Amino acid sequence: MDISGRRSDLAVVAAGLIFPLGFSPFYFWPLSLLSVGVFFWLTAERTVRRYFLFAFGSYLVGTSWIYVSIHEHGNAPVMLAALLVFLFVLGISLPWIVFGWLHRRVMREGSAAVAGAVLFASLWMLREWTYTWFLGGFPWLLVGYTQVGLGWIAPFSGTLPVVGVLGTGFLIVLVTALVLNALRDAERQRRQQLFVLGVVVLLVVACLPLSWVKETGEPIRVSLVQGNIAQSTKWHPDSRGPILETYLSLTETEWGQDLVIWPEAALTFFRETADDLLNQISEHAKTTGTTLILGLPDATDEGRFLNAAVAIGEGEGEYFKKRLVAFGEYVPLEDQLRGLITFFDLPMSRNVPGPDRQRPLTAGDLLISMSICYEVVFPEMVRSQVASPDLLVTISNDTWFGSSLGPDQHMQMAQARAMENGRFLLRATNNGITGVVAPDGGLQSTLPRFEAGVLKSEVRAMTGDTPYRVLGDVPWIVLAFLVVAVSLMQRFRLRPDLQKE
Repeated sequence: MDISGRRSDLAVVAAGLIFPLGFSPFYFWPLSLLSVGVFFWLTAERTVRRYFLFAFGSYLVGTSWIYVSIHEHGNAPVMLAALLVFLFVLGISLPWIVFGWLHRRVMREGSAAVAGAVLFASLWMLREWTYTWFLGGFPWLLVGYTQVGLGWIAPFSGTLPVVGVLGTGFLIVLVTALVLNALRDAERQRRQQLFVLGVVVLLVVACLPLSWVKETGEPIRVSLVQGNIAQSTKWHPDSRGPILETYLSLTETEWGQDLVIWPEAALTFFRETADDLLNQISEHAKTTGTTLILGLPDATDEGRFLNAAVAIGEGEGEYFKKRLVAFGEYVPLEDQLRGLITFFDLPMSRNVPGPDRQRPLTAGDLLISMSICYEVVFPEMVRSQVASPDLLVTISNDTWFGSSLGPDQHMQMAQARAMENGRFLLRATNNGITGVVAPDGGLQSTLPRFEAGVLKSEVRAMTGDTPYRVLGDVPWIVLAFLVVAVSLMQRFRLRPDLQKE
């Protein structure tokens, strides 16, 4: 029995288990870097297996919030809910095996330590990028998020507006790998690595004081309304009237604000049956100079469901959610899974995505970049929604996840979008976390969770663009592909026998 190998396997699993502690609500980002370092150190042997083991440990802790949806809202028994979470974590970890295989193929014995660190960081970024689109995308636990929400305490926070969360992750992993290699390699290579490390650190530090955007125009008065509607009764037909009364009552003192925002599916009746009501509210909002943005369900001409947001009053436009949540808004393998347990037949789980190209919402003269719930976790999508938005707005309903880690992680990702795009972000949710995010990613103000209330604040439109808004992820993804492709070509050239495998 290979005792040392088993111990190393366990160490990799342990590294995966502590990796999520660098994210919200814990913010112990040095632990995430340590976790990545242990992973890098121990993947020289049994590479493919250890990629999977690290992923399984990470997702087991970092996505544990899924249990709340399945058990509490899907009414699945404890053991069945635990089994489903286990199967989800297993499935979401499997793609890491592909990158473990690539790691084994690309990393050749005796290669320069600097090259090895760059290759490892490139593979890491390509894996994170793959999770932004593969099978609809699940870009959770991207290491760059560990630098969000901590200000100057997080040393890589200044790179978010420059290279985005994926590029920031590349730099974090590269620095971690270079430091470890410098500690264990020969003197000649150590000098090379310290030189490269110094250059990277200087670039990171140089980004910290840079300001890419500036305020423009007058302050914008906003009110974000949090209804705190129980998920267990939200979609019951008898709840429609009381829910409407809750939001109208909370908003009664907010008419006159420039912008009022209700959360995702604040109204639970379909838009086609709400035209008269929306027209009445819109007329009242116009008389007070207010734009109201709210979420409600809609339907296509064919009767398929849409998750919608509309702007009324002084604003106008409609937005239909494009990125849907598996099982929450649509059910993969629907014919096989419908009816097995309540979780596979949740209300509003028969949605279809909206069109790729949609006109932006407006609030008076302001252009709004809109995203609904899950969409805010996709960096390129938020970046490309509107060419030059004045504000970012996202509405959500994280009630499905209770007091678990999910809502905190979700808010942290929304904060990263504000940093990447250099814009204020307004986030209105059903029961938290409702908040106003400044362009530097800091939480300007929030509401207490699990309480009905209104968050009043002032924000500003911003002018100018961050480098990330201009370039996006494409240049860095292309560079990572080139690094891996060139390394593979070199290995095939040096080892012709590999071509026969």
